Amino acid sequence: MQFNQHIAPASTLSMGDVKIGLVDERIRYSLRLKKEDLAKAKKITGWEIPAQVGASFITDKIMIVCLGPDEWMIIAQTDQTESIVTKLRQLDESITASIAEVSHRNMAFIIEGNDAARLLSVGCPLDVSLSAFPVGKVTRTIFENAQIMIIRTQDHVFHVESWRSFAPYLWTFFRTVSTDFDVSMAS
Repeated sequence: MQFNQHIAPASTLSMGDVKIGLVDERIRYSLRLKKEDLAKAKKITGWEIPAQVGASFITDKIMIVCLGPDEWMIIAQTDQTESIVTKLRQLDESITASIAEVSHRNMAFIIEGNDAARLLSVGCPLDVSLSAFPVGKVTRTIFENAQIMIIRTQDHVFHVESWRSFAPYLWTFFRTVSTDFDVSMAS
């Protein structure tokens, strides 16, 4: 399901030192629970669920991002499915929570390189410089006309989630900008 949007899975765009590629298939869950149940949820799951809006917990297998005072998104590699589903079931049996699988709703891009923030600034109104948008920060925003979620995973690496229907638009935008971006970087 991941790559049925007329974007080849192995596609990569390069512009200067910036590379944009598709993230391989991931599982995603939307988690809603009361803030006062957060400590219990952490104990049940063993996850470091961030309490602050805009914060994240990132490992090589799982990302948990806080999108609102009672809203989290869990993004993980597909080999984590069984473990995550088990923990979410335990959570659902113990506290009042809303859990929705949204794996097929989103696609994601990795944008990396020294000028990755500069490239994002072409279509995003936020200041995504390292000082304003440090590693681990997450937010919903727009890129041109597309709703996206940006997670800065390393100094020069961004994980950009978008709804599947916006992915071809974003890919076309990145491809179009790549020509101008290479020229402006050379200047």
